[in-house]
Amino acid sequence: MKRLLGKQTPDECVERVIARVRELRNAHGYSAEDFATHCRARGLDISRNTIANIETGRRSDLTLREVLVFADVFGVSVLDLADARQLKVTVRQVCV
Repeated sequence: MKRLLGKQTPDECVERVIARVRELRNAHGYSAEDFATHCRARGLDISRNTIANIETGRRSDLTLREVLVFADVFGVSVLDLADARQLKVTVRQVCV
């Protein structure tokens, strides 16, 4: 698969976002149900089971809407959620 965003493939980028979601959820002390509740309060129809499936890799596709809501729940930017500092890219590289 073609490498994007520096040296990361799209699948690796998604894995990084999922790992960061799990890290932030634990840092906030949210259970999967708590996190799903916060997401639903922001208009995302998501269940505890879906959160668990995402975090365990049983579901590896994320929608843009999910990424935006996840970032909002944690009060971080999408780039922070993607841990873009570790990807060593700039916004210009992502958007060009």
